[in-house]
Amino acid sequence: MVRQALVELESLDGPTFDSAFIEFTDDMHRRLLQTLQRGMQQLKPSPVKTLISKEIPILQQHEFLCSWCRNHCLNSERR
Repeated sequence: MVRQALVELESLDGPTFDSAFIEFTDDMHRRLLQTLQRGMQQLKPSPVKTLISKEIPILQQHEFLCSWCRNHCLNSERR
C-alpha cells in the first residue's frame, strides 16, 4: 500500500501532488499513532515505552498540522 501510494505520488505534480501528499501524510500519521497507542498498552515500563510516550505527542502535532493544511491551505488553493 505505501509503495503503491509513493509510486502514484511520483507521477503527480503541482496542486495535485500537494493534495495527494498531504492526504498520504495525514493517513500515515493516523495509522502510526493508532499502532503506537495500541502497542503502549502492551508494553511494560522500559526505555522503548518511554521513547514511544515521548513520540506520540509529536506525531499528534504532525497529524494536526497535516489536517490543518488540508483544510486551510489546500482548500484556499481551490477557491
